[in-house]
Amino acid sequence: MKKIILCILIFISAIQAQQLRFENLGMNEGLSQSQVNCILLDKKGFLWFGTQDGLNRYDGYTFTVYRNETDNPKSLSNNNVLELAEHDGKIWIGTHGGGINVLDPTTGKFTHFNLSSDSISLFQHNIVTAIYFDSSGELWLGTEGNGLLNLDYKKKKLISYCPDKSNPFSISSDIVSSIVEDKDRNLWVGTEKGLNKFDRKTGKFEKFFNSKNSVTGLSDDEINYLLLEPDNILWIGTGNGGLNKFDITSRTFKSYRFNKSDPYSISGNSVTCIFEDNKKRFWVGTSNGLNLFDRKTEKFISYKNEAGNPNSLSNNHILCMLQDNSEVIWVGTIEGGANKLTPSANRFQTVQNIPGVRNSLSENSIWSFCEDTEGLLWIGMEKEGINVYDRKNNKFRHFKNDPHNSNSLSYNYVTAMYADDENKIWIGTYGNGLDIYDKKTGKFTHYKPDSKNNLSISSNRVGVIYKDISGKLWIGTTDGFNLFDKERKIFKRYLNNPADTSSISNDNVLAIYEDKDRNLWLGTYGGGLNRFDRNTGKFERFLNDPNNPKTISNNTIMSICEDKEGYLWIGTDVGLNKFDKKSKVFKRFGLADGLPSYIIYGILPDEKNNLWICTNNGISKYSIKNNTFTNYTSNNGLQSNEFNQGAIYKNSKGEMFFGGINGFNSFLPEKILDNSYIPPVVITKVKIWNDEVEHDRFSGENELKVSYYENFLSFEFAALDYSDPEMNQYKYKMNGFDDYWISSNHQRFASYTNLNPGTYYFNVIASNNDGVWNRKGATLKIIVLPPYWMTSWFRILIAAAIIGILAFLYNIRVRRLLEVERLRTRIASDLHDEVGSSLTKITTNAGLAVYGKSVEAIKPKLEKIETSAREVVSMMNDIIWSIDSRMDTTRDLLDRMRNFAFNLLEDKNIEIDFKVDEFEQKKKISVDIRQNVFLIFKEAINNAAKYSDTDHINVQIKNGNGEFELKIIDNGKGLPDKINYGNGLRNMKMRAERIQADIKFLHENGLTIILTRKEL
Repeated sequence: MKKIILCILIFISAIQAQQLRFENLGMNEGLSQSQVNCILLDKKGFLWFGTQDGLNRYDGYTFTVYRNETDNPKSLSNNNVLELAEHDGKIWIGTHGGGINVLDPTTGKFTHFNLSSDSISLFQHNIVTAIYFDSSGELWLGTEGNGLLNLDYKKKKLISYCPDKSNPFSISSDIVSSIVEDKDRNLWVGTEKGLNKFDRKTGKFEKFFNSKNSVTGLSDDEINYLLLEPDNILWIGTGNGGLNKFDITSRTFKSYRFNKSDPYSISGNSVTCIFEDNKKRFWVGTSNGLNLFDRKTEKFISYKNEAGNPNSLSNNHILCMLQDNSEVIWVGTIEGGANKLTPSANRFQTVQNIPGVRNSLSENSIWSFCEDTEGLLWIGMEKEGINVYDRKNNKFRHFKNDPHNSNSLSYNYVTAMYADDENKIWIGTYGNGLDIYDKKTGKFTHYKPDSKNNLSISSNRVGVIYKDISGKLWIGTTDGFNLFDKERKIFKRYLNNPADTSSISNDNVLAIYEDKDRNLWLGTYGGGLNRFDRNTGKFERFLNDPNNPKTISNNTIMSICEDKEGYLWIGTDVGLNKFDKKSKVFKRFGLADGLPSYIIYGILPDEKNNLWICTNNGISKYSIKNNTFTNYTSNNGLQSNEFNQGAIYKNSKGEMFFGGINGFNSFLPEKILDNSYIPPVVITKVKIWNDEVEHDRFSGENELKVSYYENFLSFEFAALDYSDPEMNQYKYKMNGFDDYWISSNHQRFASYTNLNPGTYYFNVIASNNDGVWNRKGATLKIIVLPPYWMTSWFRILIAAAIIGILAFLYNIRVRRLLEVERLRTRIASDLHDEVGSSLTKITTNAGLAVYGKSVEAIKPKLEKIETSAREVVSMMNDIIWSIDSRMDTTRDLLDRMRNFAFNLLEDKNIEIDFKVDEFEQKKKISVDIRQNVFLIFKEAINNAAKYSDTDHINVQIKNGNGEFELKIIDNGKGLPDKINYGNGLRNMKMRAERIQADIKFLHENGLTIILTRKEL
């Protein structure tokens, strides 16, 4: 009896040590039926599932179902799909009653091979149970009732091999389940009545049967499945004899059967499928669970459906298995649909409470950890006290409060723990102070607050215990910060004093950390970050300032750590913060940077300078070097997406522990390898006005022609990595329409409206769940055909009709342009000679009147006259210049801008840098552009000279590659609140709008004005 109990405990330990997380895909997810008979991965990366009610294609998100359509002869012949294979880009489908179907995925059409048609009238059944293409490409079929078939599908010729009582070398049964080929090109055929070896040279079958008198013979005649290994070992799944290992060379069998007294025996004797994954793990599916078989130790670990556990197998009757290119293992069951076993879903070891098993975690709400000198893991819980986990032996020991024992744990809510080198465990409870457990005596000593004793601990609720480098023990509580004197067994309290800004900012201490410089940092609830000077006993506070983004993002600090460069990393209620202790500047990180949640519960650094951050939405790995976040969720094996504050721990080996609401996770950071698989990218669906485009609309696979009125297009696409498809990312671009790639993050849809006639290329690229991108992606050529009035023939017709009119109008236009040109020159000359001359005289006379002695009384008015007259002269000069056809080039514009700026600023002792990129300076530009660009420039220089107190102005002009840019930068005081300057800005904006330009005003370290438009 003791041996049986020991075996059961060992078996439970093995199961718990190798927990596997299965995800179920059934009819709720779109699968057409819950019995998955077969699974295929095609060359493009799509998964195919054969069910009793249709063929399913899966892209990681949705199922496309193919069924028989009564009125469509090109549809699936029978909905009960038993077997799948791929050859020459076609999907071969064996059905139960409909013979063989061949699907061309590019057309969506099926071709049928009916095995009881007139051309093959010998056969009475159409049940295909096995499809096998041998090394030379020949097709072999296993059937139910028609034996073994060799089908020349090109010539539609068939050779059959059926039992023949008169021929001792015929096949043993007409029901064939499995076919494989050995290195000598012999076929091994599993049937309902024994194993057969077919020698194609002689055409003879050699039979192997069960012998009741031989323990080394075949264990059962009913063969379900065959798997041949390169070393000539044939594995045989039988109907009721378990798993058989057949050495072809020595002709010996070894069987593995279910044994109730052996927890490491196979889980059932009906073996339905056998599979070896790319890590050489050997899987055996039975009618009573899935088995992982160690071929060296010859032991099986079984996985079955567990009531109440959604992460267990959905059904125990296994029918088929397959591994895709991203290493996901798929398991088809008889009533539970498909099960998905993702390697990344088991990256993290998860320890949870197992209902009904005493030797397991006693509850799932975890709040603290520590590891003692013996390597035992101490786990603090919300209701169940402490669990001590011996991971080597997979045993748990439990400590709880015993009201009748004063030496027991004082309270069952354990929020902080620390293991010292003296075999003592320091335990912070959330309700009854501090406990110390002496491992030698097995007793707990209690320290509780005493209102009459200021040397007692300040609160019953302890949140954090921290030992500094000098060996001092610091206790953070909800009501004060404490230093514990271990020799005198007294506490020194540090409490908030509202009248003293050098006291701790808040009494609720959530985090304590000592940096490399021996500064002690405290994180508080609502009081921000504190730096504690142990020499003076004073605290320096760092608080959030809503108006200063360089302060900490929030005043609730839950975790603090330091990186190798000496920067502090601080987790808050509102994101992650990087703190530069020298400049005292904080840099914030949030959701936009890739963080999965604003709420940071804990941070642990690893040896490669990565930060592991537990949040309210999983665990995030932040690479300081690459400034990237990699996020992990419950889909990757985490206990849940929600963790608990302070429930973090890193042991001496670098192993990390994170506790949450559903148990805890442990892992070595270097073992958490990212998914490196580059996923194929496919365009799965195209719609026109929300109607799906049929296959026959495409020219091949990668071209689609649409009419001009069909220019509302939408696309669906997928990255065929099934690890965690919801985390795959996408970018798309319509060449000929989009200038830049559009990031859709995890959304896999795109739509376009009103595409003009022309040729476009829709491109989509994608990444897997860990951000590994397929930059080649997928491309679809889109041709939007023009309407008749935009075709060449129509244009030629119109051109012929109007060519005479154009010639006539051209002559008239040339004459008018010449007249306008002469008029323009004349007006410019007249304005310069007459109006300019008159205004100059007025300005001169006004100036004399201002400085004459007899006109003191009218001096203010004369000054205004002078000023106004000068402005008129200036404006008239500008107008004259702008309409002067002799000043039509970009060089003329640049010369005028340069002359104006230097003449104005030289008198004011303002330095100017005037830089012009090399570009075509003889290019002519229109009057309105010249005039408005110059006046914007003039206004900006005038304003800077008058109001900015600048001593340096930098002018930069670029004109090329399709864009013109004018940038004016001064180092003055920025924009003052003056009406004139305000009007100046409005004028500049108005003039910019006139020439379809954008203008920006930047106010850092002076004023920067940027004018941009298309190339002049």
